[in-house]
Amino acid sequence: MTQIPHTKEHVGARLAVLMAEPSGRAEPELAASLAADPDILMDDALQALRDATQDAPAAAEPTGMDAALPQKNAATVAASDNTGQPARPMGFPGSMKAVFVRYATFHGRASRPEYWWFALFLAVSICAIILLVTSSSSASLGTSRLLWSFVALIILPATAVGVRRLHDVGRSGLWYVAATVMLLIAAALHTAYPGIWLPRIATFILVIAGSLLLVLVSFWNLMRSAPGANRFGPNPSEL
Repeated sequence: MTQIPHTKEHVGARLAVLMAEPSGRAEPELAASLAADPDILMDDALQALRDATQDAPAAAEPTGMDAALPQKNAATVAASDNTGQPARPMGFPGSMKAVFVRYATFHGRASRPEYWWFALFLAVSICAIILLVTSSSSASLGTSRLLWSFVALIILPATAVGVRRLHDVGRSGLWYVAATVMLLIAAALHTAYPGIWLPRIATFILVIAGSLLLVLVSFWNLMRSAPGANRFGPNPSEL
């Protein structure tokens, strides 16, 4: 059996090493060292422990799954606001600002809140115009003029945000453009040729085709953003 040194310096250094060991062998060996020299000064052991700590090598870099943890924390911080809390989803004011700032921007991506808050604004606005104008004496003429003025004002940003929303789920924006064009042509034919049967048939076909396509587009617009960057740009929810 190996003889344990009985000097205070050797026992103190041995205690420091044993106290720093994570294994379960430290406690019995520590008891043996104390039994060998009961007069040892704990100051010697503490000083040796400080020296061993100062000379200890730096911690190794994390590997494997541990290496991904700092990256995850960094991504969480990047998605947080200045207070360190997770970023809140876009609300109605943020949606309106984003849509009108990018009034005619057809490239890039738009998140679900940006698109659907603006869609709610369009639906409420159209219903309000119809209710307002139909209560007046010149209902038919007033509705037509006011609705077409509103459409002319809003068609560009509405189409742009619809295209960007499809980009956000990895789809081509031409699907949204095709549905919009069909419904606009149908509305124009109905207004210009109200009593002629051929334009009425064309209007009916365009309304059916455009409506079906719009249902498909709306289903895609309900989907979550494609994770990470895609061919249309970075994920707006991660900016």
